[in-house]
Amino acid sequence: MKTKWSILFGSLLAVGLIAPKPAQAINKEWSAAAGFVGGMLFNQAIQCDRTVVTHQQSVVEYRPQRRVYIEEPEPCGYWEVRREKVWVPGCWEYIDLGCNRYRKEWSEGYYRWDTRRVWVDEGPRHSRRYVRR
Repeated sequence: MKTKWSILFGSLLAVGLIAPKPAQAINKEWSAAAGFVGGMLFNQAIQCDRTVVTHQQSVVEYRPQRRVYIEEPEPCGYWEVRREKVWVPGCWEYIDLGCNRYRKEWSEGYYRWDTRRVWVDEGPRHSRRYVRR
C-alpha cells in the first residue's frame, strides 16, 4: 500500500515540476548585468596564466633529526626501616556463639606499632645531562 501511495505522490510531483511554463522575458537591465558578468568570467577563463601554477613548487628541506636522550641522575639515598605508631579506630565486632547466633561487641580504639620501609633521599649526585647522538 505504501508503494502505491509513494509512486502516485512521486508522479504527481514530477508532473507538477516538469510541466512546461510560458516563456517570459526579463527586463533590459538584468540582461545587461548578466551579459557583463558572463563576459568577465569568460575573459578570466581565456586569460588565465597557467604558467604560474605549473612553475610553483613547494620546497622541502630534509634534515636528519638528531635523537635527544635525557639521562636522569641516579637516585642517591637508601632504604630505612622505621617503626611508626598507628591509631586503629574502634569498631563493632560480631562474636560467633554457635547455632547461627551472634553477639555484637564494641572494641575500643588503640595504638599499635607498625614497621614500614621508607626511602630516604639524599639528593641527586649530578644534574640532568642532555646527550645528542
